[in-house]
Amino acid sequence: MLLVGVLILATACATAPAPPTATSVGAPAFNFTDDTFAFKNDIRERAVWKPPLPPAERVVIPGYANLREFSREQEAAVKEGLGGRFWTWVHWTNWRIAFPMPKGQQAGVADEIAQEIDHGRLVQLLVTNWPIPELNHTVVAFLATDRADRIDFTI
Repeated sequence: MLLVGVLILATACATAPAPPTATSVGAPAFNFTDDTFAFKNDIRERAVWKPPLPPAERVVIPGYANLREFSREQEAAVKEGLGGRFWTWVHWTNWRIAFPMPKGQQAGVADEIAQEIDHGRLVQLLVTNWPIPELNHTVVAFLATDRADRIDFTI
C-alpha cells in the first residue's frame, strides 16, 4: 500500500491540468519559482506539525525579491544555516516508513493533506522507495485538485 501511495504521489506532478469540472485549492501567495530554494535542499527545516508562525514572526529576507533569489546569491550561507543531512536520516519521524499501513489509510491521509492546503498551509511529504532503506526526497504539496475518483496534488 505504501508503494501504491508513493506511486500516486509521484505521478501526481505529471498529470495534465485540471479540467473545468475539478475543484483546485492552493496555498495563497505561494509561487513555486520564487518560494523555493535555488539549490537542492537535502535537509529538514521547521517541524511540519507545528502551526505556522504569525506574520510578524515570519522570516523576511530584506534586499531580495524572494527565497529563490536569496538562496541563489547566498547559497553557502543558507546551506550552513540549514545544517547537515545526518540528523534528517535518523530523525524519529522517518521511522514510520517501516510500519504497515492499514487499509483506507491512504485515502484518509490524502483528505488531510487536501484540508491543510485548503486552509492555506503547505504540506511536506516524504517520498521513499521502501523496502530499500534509503530516503529519496521530500516534496511540498501546494495545490490539491479534487477529482471524481482521486485527489491530485501538485508538488
